[in-house]
Amino acid sequence: RVSKMTQVLANFADVSDLTGKSVLDAGCGYGPFTMALYLSDRPARAVGADISEKYVRTGSQLCAETRMDDVEFVQSAFRELTDVLDERFDVLIVNNSINFLTSRKAYKEAIREFYEILEPGGAMIILTPNRYHLTEAFTGLKGVQFLPDRIADWYVRKKGIRDGYDDIRLPSSFELVWWLRRTGFEDVQVVDAYQFTTEGWR
Repeated sequence: RVSKMTQVLANFADVSDLTGKSVLDAGCGYGPFTMALYLSDRPARAVGADISEKYVRTGSQLCAETRMDDVEFVQSAFRELTDVLDERFDVLIVNNSINFLTSRKAYKEAIREFYEILEPGGAMIILTPNRYHLTEAFTGLKGVQFLPDRIADWYVRKKGIRDGYDDIRLPSSFELVWWLRRTGFEDVQVVDAYQFTTEGWR
């Protein structure tokens, strides 16, 4: 996945080298991607932000044990990034985490924070399943994302696949592009990650 991200940055954002750049991984979990990106591409600084105190503690401990001194983890929700971090970043990565926001308002608040935390001219990648793919990514159920919230939650629990579905709202590419452009992002592009191969883009 790291190689896919760096390919997207190189091919679509003209960022072919992270040397000397600062990278923020928002919604990083315990930081496997943050650390892998740091080890493979050696940015000057890598920060992972996650709402879970447990994940932040785990990531920080792993970095201390492996002496990754230029990697830091902080506890922050998307909407609090600029309150928690007093710096801007050259590259922002949101890797399969924005889909855990559950309302349009939360999406818009998060995107505003992303805009404010990026350096002018910075690059951002949002990787997320598309609402309009028939088979829902987290459950494997067809069309569950189109059901009313309470029915979707009941159906997923009944199937025994997850504890529920009330913590997920998959975005469509159309609404993401709309919100990003309305916030001020320029050169917004939609890339199908499934079209990536080891030889390049199909």
